[in-house]
Amino acid sequence: DLPMRKKIFPWIKEHEKTFYLPRTPIEPIGVYFSPITRNFHAKDFIASYRGILILLMQKHLEFQIVTPRTLADFQGTTLVLPDVRELSDVEKTWLQKFVDRKNRLVVTGTNATGLAASDQVVRFPNCPGRAYEEALEHDFQHTSPASQQQLLDALGKSEAVRIEAPPHIALRMATSTASSPTSPDCGAVRIRYRFRRAGSK
Repeated sequence: DLPMRKKIFPWIKEHEKTFYLPRTPIEPIGVYFSPITRNFHAKDFIASYRGILILLMQKHLEFQIVTPRTLADFQGTTLVLPDVRELSDVEKTWLQKFVDRKNRLVVTGTNATGLAASDQVVRFPNCPGRAYEEALEHDFQHTSPASQQQLLDALGKSEAVRIEAPPHIALRMATSTASSPTSPDCGAVRIRYRFRRAGSK
């Protein structure tokens, strides 16, 4: 109705920067989406990829999807390859440089990188992501992220943001800065949380 609209729209205008400013990651774990692996090994790759994402969401760990197009722009220090079976020479070269900079590469399932296990390259031959996806399909309510604690330990914890919440609450973390010099929030970093109970509309 009109009276309610007169309240809602001015409120949205007042807070539009909060809602619509571009967001930047804080300290994300990268999760690699490989289109060519998806094309040739769709079933196994999607199960691994989806399982990793759900695990990170349920543990409230910030993550960023990384693709061949965005690989060079990734600024995180941990990157997960969820059963990525196909890599180009360009991708392999970038991954080698990523590891050489003392970053961490977590390889689950097939290791197509050509990199040996080390302090910087952590291997999980049996993909924890796919195992977690299968467990969720069998019993979503009682499957716990703690069942994949070894993988979580390998990913490490962010020193910038820590969230404690039940696993069935999903949230999104990012920063934005106000661009207007007259804004009282100009230059301030603000962390956004969007809570939604799993299964809700």
